[in-house]
Amino acid sequence: MRVLIVAILSFSVACASEDLTKYPDSSIDGSNSDLFADSVSFDATVDSVSPDSTADAPPPPPSAWQEMSTNLSGSFNAIWGTSASDLFVVGEGGMILHYDGTSWSKMVNSETQDLFGIWGTSSTQVYAVGSGVVLEYDGTSWSEDDSGSYKFGLRGVWGVDAKTLWAVGTDSTIKYRGTSWWSSVSSSDIPIKDQDFRAIWGVDATNFYVVGNNGSILRSTNSGDSFEAQASGTTANLTSIWGSSATDIYIAGVNGTVLHSSNGTTWTNVGVTSSTSFNGISGSGPNDVYVVGLPLINADEGAFHYDGTDWGKVTPPGTPFLKAVTAFSSTEIFAVGQSTLLKYVGLP
Repeated sequence: MRVLIVAILSFSVACASEDLTKYPDSSIDGSNSDLFADSVSFDATVDSVSPDSTADAPPPPPSAWQEMSTNLSGSFNAIWGTSASDLFVVGEGGMILHYDGTSWSKMVNSETQDLFGIWGTSSTQVYAVGSGVVLEYDGTSWSEDDSGSYKFGLRGVWGVDAKTLWAVGTDSTIKYRGTSWWSSVSSSDIPIKDQDFRAIWGVDATNFYVVGNNGSILRSTNSGDSFEAQASGTTANLTSIWGSSATDIYIAGVNGTVLHSSNGTTWTNVGVTSSTSFNGISGSGPNDVYVVGLPLINADEGAFHYDGTDWGKVTPPGTPFLKAVTAFSSTEIFAVGQSTLLKYVGLP
């Protein structure tokens, strides 16, 4: 026991005699009994490692999207425009917005029904459809073009000019506008029954497609005189359609579904590995395609881009519920959704 006490005393003396000049940045004072507090001062710690430092954490991934400023909120359901400086957006409660290349403004509209689709021939000839209503914009004001007697409502609209318009909706509804009036396609001429049609797009007046729930795809090759059902290979709800030509057509849907056709007849899944509920698809060409939606599992899968070879994520900021997208060029892409207006600015 005596040997142990001597050893401990010897070690203590050696430590006390150690040259403290070896620690020039330390505030250790040999006369201070509180060695722990003095040997690592709080101020020294703050100076050497900032509380805001992210040295030990990976930086957040950059976003290719920029949030556009607006004081409005709600569900923005569809977008269409003649250019990146002339955009129209429709949404819940009859809301209609316009973008002039600088700022968004709310357009005067007496309609209070939800609007789900929009398309036009020019900035002075635009049509919006929704819950039991069709609206027309003449460059000055919006007015009701047709109230209809739809059981539920319309979801998509497309055409080639002011005299050739088509609208689709719930309960297998397809409507056609001729010179100045709308009429419904007889249910006997629609081979897919009791489905909600969600979108319409065409190559020209004679060749166009309708897509909807449970993998529904219709095609007309004779200006709507008749329709044929096409096999989609899926039972997923199909929500949007876009093409760059008659031999390059895409359809988006829930459960990560993206279909492609190179002949207008057969469809294949392009293999986007995602659980995202896709709601909108658009592009500026065959090598520049965007699909957007609501990521259900992985928050970084709200948007994907196809560059002609592969599909890759272009993650929006946050986890927005995106409902539609439109593209004019590789740097002029706009997406809208639940209280969200985004513009693609590219990765830094």
